[in-house]
Amino acid sequence: MTSALCLLALLAADIEDFDELPFTPRRATLRAPPPAPPAQAFAPVQENTQPQDAPTATDSSTKGSLFGNKSGASQPATDEAAPDQPADKMRKGELSMLGVVEFLNDQNFAGVGLGYFNLDSVHYASASPTVDLHFFDKKLHLNFGATFNFALFDPNGGGFAAAGRFRKQDWDEWQEYLKVIRRVQWGRKEDRFFVRLGRVGATSIGHGGLMRRYNNNMLANTTRVGLEIDAYNDYVGGEAFVSDITFRSRVMGGLAFVKPLGWMANPVAKSLSIGAVYTGDLGAPTQLRRDAQGVVITDRVNNPQYDSTMLHGVGGSIEVKPLRIGDMIDLKG
Repeated sequence: MTSALCLLALLAADIEDFDELPFTPRRATLRAPPPAPPAQAFAPVQENTQPQDAPTATDSSTKGSLFGNKSGASQPATDEAAPDQPADKMRKGELSMLGVVEFLNDQNFAGVGLGYFNLDSVHYASASPTVDLHFFDKKLHLNFGATFNFALFDPNGGGFAAAGRFRKQDWDEWQEYLKVIRRVQWGRKEDRFFVRLGRVGATSIGHGGLMRRYNNNMLANTTRVGLEIDAYNDYVGGEAFVSDITFRSRVMGGLAFVKPLGWMANPVAKSLSIGAVYTGDLGAPTQLRRDAQGVVITDRVNNPQYDSTMLHGVGGSIEVKPLRIGDMIDLKG
């Protein structure tokens, strides 16, 4: 009896709501169809003044960008035309800079960051004033800043009496004054001219076979200011990198290439480039230096000392771009 009542209740219910489930076939409804609207005996006839070759409201053709859909079926009927959306420009070269997370402002900015750290059991408070500026339609990026550390508590001498003492070790060599240059950059990677000076971050030479996403600032107590320059035209080009303009770190690399078919109109042939790559470390570590007790010897800022040698690497590079579609797709190999 209960099963029969449930069946009757299901048949009497409106089951059209189940049609909204995905991939559910259309079901019949038990409701009577609504009455048809009365016919208009004298409905005016509208003359079709649309040209024969004009697209109709059901025309599904697209126009504009590769993936844009500007057909009449998808656009609302308004008196004013919708404004054109700005094109999403390709972030050229961004993939080559992966590996180091660096927060940069896209707008002009000035501020002070506050922090805390502990070194040799001494507690420090830090203040980092920063200014970030953009010029020439954001092609020129200027970012300057410095960190000043003040003692909070020194168990090795003075205790809380050392509070407020400035950490002079951060500024007792002339090379350290250059670290206020966080970034001076013109253009982007893979632009016809690109230069970046400062705490360079992730750097790749060419396709990254010999140098890939190299970070020149891995020591917490030392800041290095590196230099990276790229330039090319339709026939020749090159890249150059120095990890530290003061040569406390002597990692460097370069790429020189020619485009033998740069004079051709065909974009695929014109993109062909053949080059040579060099990378080297003139002070590559071989082993740590230790005292008579086997303890690693460190410098005045606790960086480990080591014996070094020169290390060099050379290679070749060939590149061609078989496909380029606007600012959306750029395939190269």
